[in-house]
Amino acid sequence: MAAETQLNLDDLEAIVRYFSDTKAVTPAAAKVQDTFAKWYGDVSWYDKHFDTQNVVNHAKNLRTDFNRANAVSDVEKANVERVIQSGLRTEQVIPGMTPQARDSSGKLSEETKPLIPHPYDYIAVGAAGFTVAAVALKKLHII
Repeated sequence: MAAETQLNLDDLEAIVRYFSDTKAVTPAAAKVQDTFAKWYGDVSWYDKHFDTQNVVNHAKNLRTDFNRANAVSDVEKANVERVIQSGLRTEQVIPGMTPQARDSSGKLSEETKPLIPHPYDYIAVGAAGFTVAAVALKKLHII
């Protein structure tokens, strides 16, 4: 397993612990916490190990939403925004990691879900290849 993938998995586990250990103090934060729990429950082993960056980016974006929703006072809100915009990130302190770009709201980019979810796309490509090969062999009167 690549070192960057392992660091991303470590980040993901830290975010899971953060969500389970941090109390939601507003209804909006509780809703984000519930959204995270449902989403994380649906994350497959394949997604964690082969779509790691996208999974971690989504978890970090939910954590950002939670932190914004959980801030009550103006001081807390200002601190959350300061950390989102200028706080250190894993890729900034670990040499060799790919920097992740954030948009103006502090969110990381996320890929859209494919029409055929992973790993089923490999199965679909294999089935299509098998079908083409079978048709070709049939036309050549080999089978």
